[in-house]
Amino acid sequence: CGIMPSRTAYNQLELFMDCFPGNGYAFNPDYDLFLTLSDAALCFFFKEHLKESEDTPLTTYYTDRQGLPVCIDITGKEGKRKMTD
Repeated sequence: CGIMPSRTAYNQLELFMDCFPGNGYAFNPDYDLFLTLSDAALCFFFKEHLKESEDTPLTTYYTDRQGLPVCIDITGKEGKRKMTD
């Protein structure tokens, strides 16, 4: 079955800020709450990071979530920092 998101939990900024320890007091009381173990709770942490430009001879520019241009290598050849084996 997995985790079913609540239909009332739609404000992502509020959910992100309230997931930090000590910020639960600001949580919307209309949201569905549940108790979980710390091992399972670690799965809910966010793993995103801001994308950095790659040093590549072929420059293809995309934008990140903030709208800033980021150089991405789409050829499969990597620069100095290897990201695949």
